[in-house]
Amino acid sequence: MGLIDHYEGFDWDEGNVWKNWEKHHVAPYETEQALRNEPFLEHDSINYFGPEKRRVVKSRTDAGRYLFIVYTERKGRLRPICTRDMNKTEKKQYDEHNQSNS
Repeated sequence: MGLIDHYEGFDWDEGNVWKNWEKHHVAPYETEQALRNEPFLEHDSINYFGPEKRRVVKSRTDAGRYLFIVYTERKGRLRPICTRDMNKTEKKQYDEHNQSNS
C-alpha cells in the first residue's frame, strides 16, 4: 500500500503544479508515482515552522528515480509542495532503511 492510499487523492496547487518541473525537472506524474509506490520512508519535516504540518517522503518512481517529497494534508487529500531528487545521503538512508526492513 502506497502513501496515497491513506488519503482521498491528490490536491495539486495550480501555482505549484509545474514549479517542481521548472526548479527540479520532476513532472507531477513522477511525484504521484513515488507516492503510490512502496517501499517509502516518511517522517515529519524538521525545517518547517509554519502553521501547517509538513511531512517528508523518500520514495522511488516506477523508473527507479529516487525522490524527496515534501507534502501537507488538506481536507483529507495529499498536497505535494516540493519534489526533487534525493541527494547521496538521503539515498543511503532510504536504501539502508529498506534493507533493514526486508
